[in-house]
Amino acid sequence: MKSPIDVLNDPLLLEDLAKVQHDYFKNIVKTLLETESFRDEHREVLLTYMGDFNSLSAAEQEFHRNQAWKVIQTVAVAFLANSMIPDQYGG
Repeated sequence: MKSPIDVLNDPLLLEDLAKVQHDYFKNIVKTLLETESFRDEHREVLLTYMGDFNSLSAAEQEFHRNQAWKVIQTVAVAFLANSMIPDQYGG
């Protein structure tokens, strides 16, 4: 069984959370496109973010990974600060 810290450091978790971050971002962009007026060239730029995570450029994927890493760090700090790690994992 993995420790909570091992789970939080799992690269697959980072990738899954990056995809969640992208979906959240897409919803914001979708709302903006539906409720605000944009010049055509700006609308086109926003539409480029509406694809799935794997269709994004490497830089855009890394942006979402960085945001996901911030979430993981926040959760890890909460575990450590509140002694939420069970004793068998060193808490």
